[in-house]
Amino acid sequence: MSSTWHRSTASIAARFIVLITLLVAIVVSGDSLQVPPMESADRSIGPATTEAAISVSLSTAVARPGQRIGVQVLAGIFPDRATDVALLGNGISLEVQALSAQGSAYFEVDVPSTGPIIYGAELRDRSNKGLLTRDETAAILNVALNPSVLVLSDQQSAYASSLRQGDWQVLEQRPANFAADTSPLASASMLVLDDVSIADLPAAIWDEIHRSVRQGGLGLLVLGGPNSFALGAYRESRLESLLPVVSEPPNYEPPASVVFLVDVSGSMDQAVAAGNRLQVARQAVTESSSALRAIDHVGLMSFDIAVREHLSLAARTNHSEAIAQSWPMTASGGTRLLPAIENAIDVLEHDPNTHDVLVVLTDGNISQTDLDELALVLRSTTVELIALVVADADDHDADALIRIIEESSGTAIQIDNVLQLPSIMRSELEKNRPAIVFGSSALSVTSPADWMSGNAMPAVAAYALTRPREEATVNIVSGRGDVIMASMNAGAGEVIAVTSGLSSWARDWLQSDGWPEFAANLTRRLATRESPAIDVSVNHDDSGVTTLIIEQSDRQSLKSIRGTLVGPSNSLTMLKFHPVAVGRYSSELQLTESGQYLVTLDDGLTTARHHFQHKQEQTGAILPGLEAAKLSRQVAWERLLACLALLLFLTVLWWERR
Repeated sequence: MSSTWHRSTASIAARFIVLITLLVAIVVSGDSLQVPPMESADRSIGPATTEAAISVSLSTAVARPGQRIGVQVLAGIFPDRATDVALLGNGISLEVQALSAQGSAYFEVDVPSTGPIIYGAELRDRSNKGLLTRDETAAILNVALNPSVLVLSDQQSAYASSLRQGDWQVLEQRPANFAADTSPLASASMLVLDDVSIADLPAAIWDEIHRSVRQGGLGLLVLGGPNSFALGAYRESRLESLLPVVSEPPNYEPPASVVFLVDVSGSMDQAVAAGNRLQVARQAVTESSSALRAIDHVGLMSFDIAVREHLSLAARTNHSEAIAQSWPMTASGGTRLLPAIENAIDVLEHDPNTHDVLVVLTDGNISQTDLDELALVLRSTTVELIALVVADADDHDADALIRIIEESSGTAIQIDNVLQLPSIMRSELEKNRPAIVFGSSALSVTSPADWMSGNAMPAVAAYALTRPREEATVNIVSGRGDVIMASMNAGAGEVIAVTSGLSSWARDWLQSDGWPEFAANLTRRLATRESPAIDVSVNHDDSGVTTLIIEQSDRQSLKSIRGTLVGPSNSLTMLKFHPVAVGRYSSELQLTESGQYLVTLDDGLTTARHHFQHKQEQTGAILPGLEAAKLSRQVAWERLLACLALLLFLTVLWWERR
């Protein structure tokens, strides 16, 4: 009885164990069915975890174009399949090898002529070429370019010719050619705008130049001339936001009084590509007034048969905003030009400022009687008249008006393409304001930089009149105290402006004994991307702190070093350095973004740039290749567990029946 009872109990226990084992196998198998299928790996790549499948190491962090470097790839292995590894450079497959049994591959590649180069790798199943895992940003190589200078000028640049004589690598282009193909900017370490106006390049190109300087650390030299600064419409432009000077007269220049007198007769309602003539006129007046100083007095009047004052003559913080808010909205009626001009001149002559300018925009319709009277009015006033006549080229009424104005020492321009009105109005207004100082002017150095030579500088024949920004360093001034050369950091880049230019206005300077040394130092200052005097390395530790280490073998002081960090989203951070040893300094960084960073360093003589890659520690989905490997191991364990349960079940049946 006891034996039977024990046998029955053992049978129940064995069956219970078999049941539990089978249930565990079923539950685990059910969970495995939730794993996405392998083909999803080709659609997206999940973020890396601490089990990162790929790592890439380079034989050097900085290389020259044409140099051959070694690239070591280490990757997780897939025991049940043959795997190929492709080396990626900036996302493009460079070379493919079989992954060794130890999960490694070694490549030798040539460094291209531009940089930086971001290296990565991808693993593929050799049998079906299916993607197992991919990491495009595993390592970064800084390419140390030979200094190259891109000069934009519509005339042969004397500065560019001088650099060629000193064996500098120089590419000289006309702005129109550069607008059609901006690729030379990518490989240039310095950009020179030699007497270039805003109208010479489209807005998209100015945006690209702006990014290259502020985020890319490109050196920029802006040279004066008759088409630059105020006369080149730099005021309030994208370019001016980079410059150490503002293209308007200094505050010690007496204020001007400007009245804009706008024809709003029915002809101004004529349709054009940008709306109608009056809408284009609004753009022209608001843009032109933005170049005027707050201390200048500005007024707005309109006329058809009658004359209306929309904005009284006064100083304002923002002239263009006030004009936009007061602008006459519609055009209708006839035209009476003479009373309108007489009224505007009277307003200007009663203003206390001595420099009076009347800007008239009209379609040119005026009677012969009014023409004769207008000639008498213009001869008896000191107000400077700028008349922009919107009329076809064969309009004889416009010809008569223009002739009368020019005979009275005024300025008159016939405009048959109304879309050119904004740029022409602004340019003509600048020409009638203090924009250029002519006459021999001696130079004096106010803030000598480390790179400047100590030789005396000859006088210049002319220079553009500007005022310095508060954050700029004024290096050279004229005898009047006006800016000749100023410098300023713009984001990661540095910008130097020379208001006299380095061409026809500065011939004596170019022919002086100190010129070759000055030109070489100026170019070296802005064009050196990688300085052999500054070595940069980046260390990442497990705590999330990144340490930037710089080596300066020939300098003992930290005072002259300036560092800027540009983040992946173009954020800018000023770096603080701490001495570690003689000629060695470090800066600890708390990086919050994954991606490519740029460090620019300035030691007072040269500048250095260093790119590095940073990855935040990620959690979440495992890389597809690792997910596949994990799934393969999990399926093998489930099969073993199921076989074990079946074997145990058969053993119990045999034991019960024997």
